[in-house]
Amino acid sequence: MTEYHQKFLESMISSITDDGLSEFYFTKDSIYVDSDHLLTKHEKFMELDHLTAIAISDIKYLLNAHGKGALLTGNRLSSYYSQHEPQLYFGKIDHKYPFVLLYKPSNQNTCYGIYAYQKYGLGINLEGEYNLNTFTMKEWDFYTESTGKISFEKTGKGLTGTWTDSKSNNSLNFEAIRK
Repeated sequence: MTEYHQKFLESMISSITDDGLSEFYFTKDSIYVDSDHLLTKHEKFMELDHLTAIAISDIKYLLNAHGKGALLTGNRLSSYYSQHEPQLYFGKIDHKYPFVLLYKPSNQNTCYGIYAYQKYGLGINLEGEYNLNTFTMKEWDFYTESTGKISFEKTGKGLTGTWTDSKSNNSLNFEAIRK
């Protein structure tokens, strides 16, 4: 292999590693990965085959319960839950105000999310920090003013804590569960 070809191959492997193979689709018996977006303009004219098919039967031993349910057995995927965030939570503030919440821990103990009261359906942005299973996030309005704060503990499938109004400093009960 020439030095040029080796550098080209290393570049492609690096692109695939960084890409995460997000361009894919399924058929009844195969997974197709489309790598066209990994190629430069000049590489696209080299007549490289950028569509790779992988037979599901060839990778079945690599699949976890979720993969087997989705690709082999046809089990209902709703019976499988991810143990990691983001997750969709349904809850109530002060046992009266139903909401939907989605949040995700990020790097260096920061987190972000969005929630919406079911009555209004408008998303309220959240941003904050966490330590282990304790989360504290400020809510932000459209004018970049903090309007409240949510603090909660994650326990199994649930979240338990308080919502605090920024102006009055009044706190209300906050509970949610992953469904």
